[in-house]
Amino acid sequence: MPPDPHASGVSRISWDPQDYARNSRIQEEYGRKQLAQLALTGNEAVLDIGCGDGRLTALLAQMVPRGRVLGIDSSPDMIAAARETHLSRHSNLAFELIDATALPFQSEFDLVFSTSALHWVKDHVPVLQGIRRALKPKGKMYLTFAARGTLAAFVFAVAALAEDPHWAARFDNFEMPYGFYGLEEYRALLDRFGFVVERLELVERDVTHEGREAFEGWMRTTGMPYLHRVEPERRQAFMRELIDRYLEKHPIDAQGLIHVKMVNLLVKAEKSAD
Repeated sequence: MPPDPHASGVSRISWDPQDYARNSRIQEEYGRKQLAQLALTGNEAVLDIGCGDGRLTALLAQMVPRGRVLGIDSSPDMIAAARETHLSRHSNLAFELIDATALPFQSEFDLVFSTSALHWVKDHVPVLQGIRRALKPKGKMYLTFAARGTLAAFVFAVAALAEDPHWAARFDNFEMPYGFYGLEEYRALLDRFGFVVERLELVERDVTHEGREAFEGWMRTTGMPYLHRVEPERRQAFMRELIDRYLEKHPIDAQGLIHVKMVNLLVKAEKSAD
């Protein structure tokens, strides 16, 4: 069985902004759909947690022309890429290297937004505490991230491969970094930290990849904690074997697509009065 996703002690992942940009179509498309759900007046101060290379953060800046947007991420490479690409185009946009578990803000934002990022944080207690502090009175948060049950077949295939004698030595003391929460578990956290829930639901998604090459590219952005346990010169072989194992039970369909089931937790809540 995979290790406990709430275990601690996983080292920070190193991101490649260029590779992420080439292989993050799924994250961007889903994020754009979430932006379309926001009811903004254009005056808001917005915090985007886990902004990555800033593509969605820049779109947020366009949505609040009389407000401001701050994108934060724990990856120096991603923040550097976001600044280089977007700052010259938006005067109301900024990016800072800040960890989601150590938000330093006090009553600064009308909205805290995050999409496809917070499953990389195992313990959401400090995240929610920081969000509450960061929000103005009656401020709102809109979060969506992978939930418990997501990528179940993929995670099973990876865990099985990691136990194979050919690879097992590389996964001694390995701990999954993902924070996959369930619905009622997260509702209890929101109640605990004084949020009024407006929407809390699981969203199931059938994510498709156009063949092995696209699947491999996505795997490099999603399966990094596993891949980085393998020597760089052997990662390609590891990925090939992983894909073979996955496709044995989930074969490419008649249209040439590989299907992966994902489950997202969607959280829309308001900061209650102190």
